[in-house]
Amino acid sequence: MDEQIERVLAEYQNRFEREEVLKLDLSYEELLKQRDDFLLPVGPAAGQLLNLLVRELRPKLVVELGTAYGYSTVWLAEAARAAGSRLISMEIVPEKVEYARSKLAEVGLQEQVEFMVGDAQELIRTIDEPVDFVLLDLWKEFYTPCFELLRPRLEPGALIVADNMLQPKHFLEDAARYRQVVAATGEFETIMLPIGNGLALSRRL
Repeated sequence: MDEQIERVLAEYQNRFEREEVLKLDLSYEELLKQRDDFLLPVGPAAGQLLNLLVRELRPKLVVELGTAYGYSTVWLAEAARAAGSRLISMEIVPEKVEYARSKLAEVGLQEQVEFMVGDAQELIRTIDEPVDFVLLDLWKEFYTPCFELLRPRLEPGALIVADNMLQPKHFLEDAARYRQVVAATGEFETIMLPIGNGLALSRRL
């Protein structure tokens, strides 16, 4: 990881830590109303794992569902460049995409990412090629419907990494439902990793 990328990732971390302090004064209802204002990153440990997986697996096409402000996108884009992979990142909020673009431009990774702005469920339907690697990190109620749309597009050996499997607590019901649906297909083997907010790694058999 070069110094420019490390600097940008440190800036993200500093923003996250500042926002964590601000969130202490908000109720759950207020947090829900303002959730698009906060960074909500996967965290450095999960970012490093995503980067390592893409570098090692060398997928042809990586799809990120939930660009947000681009923290995980930086980790994925750096790995995709090293692995010769294509990266598509989907996000419904245009302002978040513009922020992510600016950060990627700072580190010379802007050409590595194809951003798609809109509803992920609609955007997934436009992908007409096999998908080898997926990061699921949009709002958790959409994990299951997005998985169902992605499933026909996943190659044997394709890997899905789903974030927020262990926390925050208010996501646990949706997280459990997602894992149940994946398991019920009989087409995936899944391991849980207590990294960051909890990751489920599901590999297509």
